[in-house]
Amino acid sequence: MGFPYYVFDANPELTEALRKSLEQARNEIWQRPSGNEDPIQGLHALANRAVRMMDSVNWQSGSHEGEDGSTVNFLQYVPDPDEQRLIAEKSAEVAASTRHFNIRAGIELALTDPERSTPEIVADGVAWARQQPDDGVPVAENDDRDKFEVDWDRRAIVMVAALAARDYRGDDRTEILAWAEDVLDRAAKGPPRESHGNNQIIYDKVAIAALGLITIYRENPTVAVRNKLLALAANRSLPVTNALGGAFVDWKTDKILPAIIRIMLASSSYPRRRDTESEKQVVEQAHAQRVEEAVAAELAWLSGQGEKPGWPTLPPWLTRPKRYRQLPGFTAEKPRKRRAEPPDAYASERRLGEIVAHLIPLTVGTFPGWLVSLTEHLMPWTIAANASEDQEHEHEGRPFTWNGTFYDYLGILCAALPNEQVMKSFVQPISELGDEAFHDGMASLLRGFDRAVLSSNATKPAYPAAMRIALAKRLKNTRNYQHLNWRKEFTTESHAADALTAMFFQRSGILQTRRPSVPDNWDGLDAVMPTLTGLVTGAASSGYLAVLFLDLIETSPRPALVPYLVEALGA
Repeated sequence: MGFPYYVFDANPELTEALRKSLEQARNEIWQRPSGNEDPIQGLHALANRAVRMMDSVNWQSGSHEGEDGSTVNFLQYVPDPDEQRLIAEKSAEVAASTRHFNIRAGIELALTDPERSTPEIVADGVAWARQQPDDGVPVAENDDRDKFEVDWDRRAIVMVAALAARDYRGDDRTEILAWAEDVLDRAAKGPPRESHGNNQIIYDKVAIAALGLITIYRENPTVAVRNKLLALAANRSLPVTNALGGAFVDWKTDKILPAIIRIMLASSSYPRRRDTESEKQVVEQAHAQRVEEAVAAELAWLSGQGEKPGWPTLPPWLTRPKRYRQLPGFTAEKPRKRRAEPPDAYASERRLGEIVAHLIPLTVGTFPGWLVSLTEHLMPWTIAANASEDQEHEHEGRPFTWNGTFYDYLGILCAALPNEQVMKSFVQPISELGDEAFHDGMASLLRGFDRAVLSSNATKPAYPAAMRIALAKRLKNTRNYQHLNWRKEFTTESHAADALTAMFFQRSGILQTRRPSVPDNWDGLDAVMPTLTGLVTGAASSGYLAVLFLDLIETSPRPALVPYLVEALGA
C-alpha cells in the first residue's frame, strides 16, 4: 500500500498515527547534521517528503487515456517549490551531461570511422569545442569532474580540430581551418601520453594532432606542415607512431615517407638507464642530440641542401658472458671474461614492430625501391639479435615481438621479389640461425608468404614452392626433426611445432584448429606436395607429422594428390 491509501482511504486514526510517527522521525533526523547529503535523495529530504505526502493538499488528481481509449485516473504527489527547483536543476544538469557525453562520443566515432561523419556532427563538434576552455587553463577547484573526464574533454577538442580539417565544408572553412591548425599545433608540441603498451591513437592528444596535420598536408603539402610531421616522427609514443604509420600508403611516392621512417628508426634507440643522475643526463642528452641531428639531416635533404641520409644503425642486442656449471671433482677453473660495458642505447623492439607493421600495405602493387634496401638493412640486425655473437656470449633473450612482426612482413615482401634475391638476402640468413631461432623465424616468414600467395591483391611469386623447398632442407637438419625420425609420438617441441604447422599451412596458436588455411581443392598444393611428402617420409615414425599431412590432404581430395598419399602411407 502507498501513501495515497493512508491519506484518502485508511481509517483516520491510523492515518493520524502514521503522520505523527513520520513527523517524530523527521524531527529526529533533522536534528542530525546533514553533511554532504544529496538535497533530493538524501535522508533529510526523504524524511521531509514523507511528512508532506501525508497531507492531502500535496496531492493532485489526473487522468491518462490508454491506447484502447480507456481512461485511467491517478493521484500525483506535488513536491514543494524548493524541491521542484532542485529537481529541475538536477534534470538540467543530467541533460547537459548527457548531451556533453553524446557530443564527445559522436566526435570520436566520426574521427575513427569516416563513414559515420556527417556535416551535423562536425558542425556541432566545432561549436562545442570552441566554447570549451583553453587547454592551458587550469581546472577550477569546484570542478567535480575526475581526471579522466577532464582529459577526455581536452582530447575531444583536438579530435574536433582533426575532424574539421578532414570533413568541415562550411562557407567559413578558412576560418575554421585556421582555428583547427592552431589547436593541432599546440597539441602536437605537448607531452605524449604514457602509453604503457597502449597504441590506440584516440587516447593520445599528440597522436590525434598528428592525424589532423596529416590531413592538412594531404590537401596542401606545404613545407611548414611537412616539417611538423618530421618533428612528430621523432616522438617515440606508440600512438603517434601508429598515426603517422596510417599515412604511409598515402605517401608511397612522396620523399617524405623514407625521411619519416629514418627519423622513426633513429628515435627508436632509447638511452639505457644509468645508476647516477649525472650519467643519466649524459646519455639522454646524447640521445636527444642524435635525434635532432637526424631530423636536421632529413630537412636538409628534402630542401635540396644536403645529401640523402642513410638508414640509421640500430644498437646491438644486449649479450652477456655464458654461464657454466662446474662438475664435482673438477678443479681447473675456467677463465672468466669480464662483462663488456652495455651500449649507451637499446632498440625498442615494440616501436620497431609498429613501424614495420605499417610497411605491409606498401608491398601491394608497385612498391618503392627503397623498401627492399630498408629490409636488407634491418635483416642483419634481426639475425644478430637472434644469434650468439660467439661461443663465449649469449643473448639476454630474443626480440620475440619484433620477430613476429618483421618476419611476417618479410614473407609478404618476399612474394613480390625475384626468387634468387629472396634466397640470398633473406632465406639463407634465417637458415643459418640456431634451431630454436630458425623455427620461430621460418614460422612467421611462411605465414606471411602464404598470406600474400592466397590474397587477391598482393603480388604473386613466380615459383611459390621455392620457399618451402629451401626451408624444408634446413628443417631436416634440426635436432627436433632428427628425433622425430625415431620417436613414435604425436608430440613435438613447442618452437618446432609452430614451424611444422606453418609448413603444412596451419595457423599459429596453442590450440590448433587442425584446419589448414588454404582453400578447398586448392591447386597450389600440387607444387609443394613433393616437399611436404618428403618431410613425412623422412620421419615416418612421427604421428605428429602424419596428422599434419592428413589434415592438409583432407582439404583437397583430388586424384592428383593420391600418389603422395600412397607414398606417405607406405613409409
